[in-house]
Amino acid sequence: SIGERSYTPTTVADIPESGYELGTGQLIVDLRQLPWTEGQTIPVEADLGFGQLIVSVPSNVCIDGDVDAKGGELIVAGQISDGIGPEVDQGEPRTNAPQLDLDADVQFGQVTVTDDPPEEVDDHGPGFDEERDRDDYRAEADSQRQVCGR
Repeated sequence: SIGERSYTPTTVADIPESGYELGTGQLIVDLRQLPWTEGQTIPVEADLGFGQLIVSVPSNVCIDGDVDAKGGELIVAGQISDGIGPEVDQGEPRTNAPQLDLDADVQFGQVTVTDDPPEEVDDHGPGFDEERDRDDYRAEADSQRQVCGR
């Protein structure tokens, strides 16, 4: 499949068991409308061939999971990894905060997992985004460490 796909589930049952998939383009998964509760873990899988994947969660949700690419840029809760074979590992959560267990894979492109609304994510990444600087990413990473107890 090619193009733009945007999903905003409002219940956990709305999340497809097989995950979200797109061949080429922009895939947006906005999880901010889910009823997140303390101690709850919600698994989400997303696969993209080429393009951009944006996953948005509320700021009180701990992001945990496996996010990787063959090539490109990963921006996960303020942590940035890019180049060939980038991956991000946040470490084990140590709080009872609601948790996103994300399994995301992109062949080539960009993955952004953030508490920002999807429409506020620039499609060029931190090196090109004039609205956000590295301090914004550090602040988001610091917030995630507090939420997750890392």
